[in-house]
This record gives sequence, C-alpha cells and structure tokens, in this order.
Amino acid sequence: MWEEAEKYLFGKKIWLDTAYCSIMTDEKIKRIIDVHGADRVVFGSDFPWQRASVISKKLEEAIESTQDRKKIFYLNAEKLLEI
Repeated sequence: MWEEAEKYLFGKKIWLDTAYCSIMTDEKIKRIIDVHGADRVVFGSDFPWQRASVISKKLEEAIESTQDRKKIFYLNAEKLLEI
C-alpha cells in the first residue's frame, strides 16, 4: 500500500523504519527519502525474517548521499533516543 502510505504518511512528523525494504525497488526507496526526508527514517531489519546485512546492502545501493545513509543508519536513532 505504498501509494496510501505516501498520501497519508510521507512528509508527516512521524518516524519510518527500513524494515523489510529489500522487497522495494531502489526507485521506491529514493522516492520515500525524497518525499518523507532522510531525517525521519531509522534503520530497521525485521530480523529474523530479514538479516540486517541484507537491508544495509539494499540501502547502500539505493541511497547515494553518504550523509543520508549516516542519518538512517545511526544519527536519527541517536536523535530519537536522545543519546
């Protein structure tokens, strides 16, 4: 239900995670980051269904910006958890 998620959720002041994003195309991941913003996405793996290494590799391939990847992999979690 990506169209509904984009319509009702993307761009709102909510956090999204990357769990199970390996089923998405790189273009869909890029669109989510472009519309919602890398500042509100945190790394998640949905383990044991998907290994963190699979999600990490997918994000490395889909997201060109090193700064956006840093935000998603750890900076946003630090901000969210206030650590």
